[in-house]
Amino acid sequence: MKRLTYDTTIFPFKSVTEDYLNNTKLHLIHKDRPFKETLVYGTDQAQLLHRIFYDMMDGDVNQTFVNLYRRFIKKVIMPRYNFPVVFQRFPTLRIHQPSNIAVFGWHRDRDYNHHPQEINYFLPITSAFGTNTFWYESEPDKEDYQPMEAEYGEAIEWDGSNCRHGNKSNDTGKTRVSFDFRILPREVCVNNTPKKSITQSTKFKIGDYFDDKIVL
Repeated sequence: MKRLTYDTTIFPFKSVTEDYLNNTKLHLIHKDRPFKETLVYGTDQAQLLHRIFYDMMDGDVNQTFVNLYRRFIKKVIMPRYNFPVVFQRFPTLRIHQPSNIAVFGWHRDRDYNHHPQEINYFLPITSAFGTNTFWYESEPDKEDYQPMEAEYGEAIEWDGSNCRHGNKSNDTGKTRVSFDFRILPREVCVNNTPKKSITQSTKFKIGDYFDDKIVL
């Protein structure tokens, strides 16, 4: 696991998300738009707040969030590697409200057909702490679960493909809003027959789940 820091004035993920969701207190967004049910398999990306965000992202003629994300990949993530990589085309939004979870089930990403050489990044835009963040094992099968704690302006690089992780019921009283995305060596991506995402039915290949070119 590695903890990165970045300049939030250059990469204002929080303010763009606040604009898309029309809410300037994301850690308390459950007071205005509470989830009506405990999330179960297949519903963690199907809540109203998720639909609002993705609809705004898709309909934004200026591609504000998409361009912000791609600049971040280009300036912060890609320089970390001395070999070509592919990146998740669009990051995944996570919203962990009080008395709820954000992702169904404890798992390793490879359990859902992700390649074991993928590298995960966790980027919170509200405080991630205690039971409002996800819990993970530090090494595969070690089962030493601990919370992935971080603040806005930090990004955590970690092995989510092979280390089991999951959510506890959030008893902090604060919502955690975050993004996650994955990186994979380009050579591994193009030289392996791509599997299909179990949850979204997208293929783990360039042009579908992954991209390898940034044009800004």
